[in-house]
Amino acid sequence: MARRSQNNPRYRKDAQIGKTRKSSASAKPKRDAGERGTWTSAKKDAEPKKRRWFEPLPTPDTPEFKRWRRIWAILFVMGAMFSVFALYQKAAPIGAWSLVAAYTCLFSAIYIDITKIRRMRKAMLVEMQSGGKKTTKSSADEGTEKKGR
Repeated sequence: MARRSQNNPRYRKDAQIGKTRKSSASAKPKRDAGERGTWTSAKKDAEPKKRRWFEPLPTPDTPEFKRWRRIWAILFVMGAMFSVFALYQKAAPIGAWSLVAAYTCLFSAIYIDITKIRRMRKAMLVEMQSGGKKTTKSSADEGTEKKGR
């Protein structure tokens, strides 16, 4: 319903003629402060705590992990250096060879990260979640190791 006139006193905020309700929501009783609703969410309690993206990943303090992490860092830095060198020497043949070396170093670093470092981190997380107990391998896993697979 449209207004007929803006100057009508019932539409003015400073008018002292009574209260005009624009909806029935203002007539409904409000709940008291501190009063709890009747429903609770069971799903909210069951959700595990999610890890945030900016939190550092847990790293094992084993010498093997440190060794692989050092190799990964060296390969990554060498790949970056080779790629910068290839950028400045793109007209010369040495630039192409340095780009091949950069790709080799970077892909090797990615391979080490996926196959070695992440597996060690996952194993450490499983060990932490199980309460510090080392997990035993099943007989199926032992059988595949003996065959060399």
